[in-house]
Amino acid sequence: MALLRDYIAYAKAFVYPEITEVASQFLIDKYLSMHSLKAEKLHREALRQSAVDPTTGRVDVGILDAGISSKTRKLVTKIAEGITAYLQKGAAQNLNVKNLFTTMHQTDRSLNRNLFDKAITELVKKEMIVRTGERIRFLPKRA
Repeated sequence: MALLRDYIAYAKAFVYPEITEVASQFLIDKYLSMHSLKAEKLHREALRQSAVDPTTGRVDVGILDAGISSKTRKLVTKIAEGITAYLQKGAAQNLNVKNLFTTMHQTDRSLNRNLFDKAITELVKKEMIVRTGERIRFLPKRA
């Protein structure tokens, strides 16, 4: 691209070319197609970087929508259901988040703190628990 630009600049300065209408249109068309191809490659790369689920390697538009992949979202939902089930057993109505994580991590070693915190946030949004600092309070549904 730079070579072509330099060649055109040289030709304008020393050769004084005259381009026919057909040649002019041909150059315009080629430039636009090259520009379009470059834009398409940039678009594809941007999509790959922003919407590819790193665990599956596939495009997941849910990442753009919700900020997390659908696989991770399902896992967070499953963890939230586990937290709810644990709290519904009546273990305690007011718990320390760290203690709850430790207790649940003992039963499921694959549980990590990041996903656990996302599940807690989901339960807060659904108004199933109230979080105050590092303490949560379960809000059982009333019939």
